[in-house]
Formats: sequence, structure tokens, C-alpha cells
Amino acid sequence: MPILPFLRNLKQVEILAALYSDYVFIIHESNATSAELGMFASNESLIPKIILIVPEEIAIEENKINDFMRLAFFKKDKTKKEGIKKIIFNPALKIWEKSEFKRDYRTYFYNNQIGKNLSNSIMKNIHNINKDKVNIKYSQFNRNIGDEYTLSYYIEDNILYVNIGPQVLRIQILALFNIDEFKRNLRTNKELKDHISYIEEIYKEILIETIKSKCSKTFNDMKIKIMQNNVFQAIKWIALEQIDEDDILRKISISTEFTNICTKYKMFIEKKEKSSFGKEFKFE
Repeated sequence: MPILPFLRNLKQVEILAALYSDYVFIIHESNATSAELGMFASNESLIPKIILIVPEEIAIEENKINDFMRLAFFKKDKTKKEGIKKIIFNPALKIWEKSEFKRDYRTYFYNNQIGKNLSNSIMKNIHNINKDKVNIKYSQFNRNIGDEYTLSYYIEDNILYVNIGPQVLRIQILALFNIDEFKRNLRTNKELKDHISYIEEIYKEILIETIKSKCSKTFNDMKIKIMQNNVFQAIKWIALEQIDEDDILRKISISTEFTNICTKYKMFIEKKEKSSFGKEFKFE
């Protein structure tokens, strides 16, 4: 089974983006943003990342967190380590006339900028940004460890089972872009499916070397599971270039901005001996 399925709808795109983000900020002012909160909060991995920014009740003469939301998302539960965070702010207001007899408040940011007080409140609620870490752990009881920064593995019947957290996948794929031969191969013209197969092949090869360096047990096959069924996705710093309009071949161009970002992940990959592309590597 391939580990690179394609996304089917906008919800999956948004959930994927959220899983690879440090935080999810939602400025809650309407039924539409209630739906957004419900969509993200339905995924338990995202709940600790969600920060709901809510206008002050007295200022708008209305409590935007209704009873349904309060029971669903803000009821205290001792079994959960961390819940949705909430920030109250005082917005700028303008009157919006729904009809001749109905008026409502619309909120906005003065000069389209976040004020100092709200900015300070946001900074107090966020932590560990850019403090990436990867935990590679052997599971003694043949169970995957469900943590987004953990790669867990176990061996059963000579088969290696690997469970990869979404943040681990992000960090390790970015680390691959510090390998010159890897980048040169992506810049060659070939079909998109071949580019994807190459990334998958190299990633698996380095993953095997990594686990071999940490585990004395042998295995003949490997099965990979990526938490939340996430996939490798293109981002704005990577582009597919088409040389000929009728040609199905593409090459991947890598911008300077993307190269600069990948450099900070160099510490997560280490050169070893020899592999199919000249040197062996393992993840740190």
C-alpha cells in the first residue's frame, strides 16, 4: 500500500495544514467560525493547538461562546491533558443593520492590525515554537506511540512496523533537502509519480538505516503508518516546472527560501557509508 494518498476535499487539506502547524488561531465571531472550531476540534491531535480568540462579551453585548460550544469544547475534563485555549479581546466595533428593526455589531481590528494587548495575550499562550525535537522509540509491547513528535517501531514475525508522527515526518523530509544528490535528482525531468516514488524510496531507505543503528533485531520487510493518514505535500517554496506544454515530465525547482528553511534541520540527518545514491544516511 502506498504511503502517499492524495487529499480528497478541502477539509482534509485544512486538517493536514493544521497538523503540521504549531498552533491554530480562530477569531470566533459567527456561526461560520463555530463550524471551523468544530471541524478542527473533532481531531483530538489538534485540540492542544487551538487558540480561540473571542470578542469581549460586554463590548458586543453578546456571548459568542454559546451553551453548545461550552459543553462540547470547554467543559472541564480531568482525563484530558490540555484543552482549547481561549483569549478574550476588546475589538473595534461598527454597527451593522440587518434590517430596519434589527441591528448588530461587527468587529474589526483598528487599522487592520492586532493591538498591543491582544498581541501580548497571544504571546503568553504560545510556547515551544521552532523547538523541534524527534523521539525515536522502540515499543516494547508492540503498540504504536501516538505522539506527533515520536517515531515508534516494533518488530513482529520478522516485519518492522513503524508509526510516524506528523511533526516527525515534516522534520525528516525537510532534513532530506540537505542532501545534495537528493536535490539534484528532484531537479531532473520525470513524471510526478516518479518524483513521489523517489522521495518515498529514499525516505524508507534512510528510515531502515536509522532503526538498524538503534535495534539489534533483524527484519525482512517494513510496514509504515503515518499518523492521521497524512501525506507528503508540496508547499509554496517548491514548484513543478514543465519544459514542454505537451510533455508529462516535470522537474522540481527548490527556492532559496526553502533551502534556508531546510538548513536548520541538517542536525536531524547524518552521513554513513554507501547507498544507492552514493552515501548512506540515518535520521538523528
